[in-house]
Amino acid sequence: MRAAIDAAWAADPTLDRSGIVVRILGPIVILEGYLSAREHRDIAVRIATAVAGAGRVQDRMLYRYSAQ
Repeated sequence: MRAAIDAAWAADPTLDRSGIVVRILGPIVILEGYLSAREHRDIAVRIATAVAGAGRVQDRMLYRYSAQ
């Protein structure tokens, strides 16, 4: 499951997935880590849900604001 999500994320050039960790707990996919842009959360969750199925993805990701 983790490899399938990583492959699907890799196919989307707009997603910076470098700070995202995928954990599998039984049938549940847990997304953790830090995102460089808020819109990446929606993209990451949408793609993971398409792979894992509705109701199986938990989003624990945080947006890290950069003052640069």
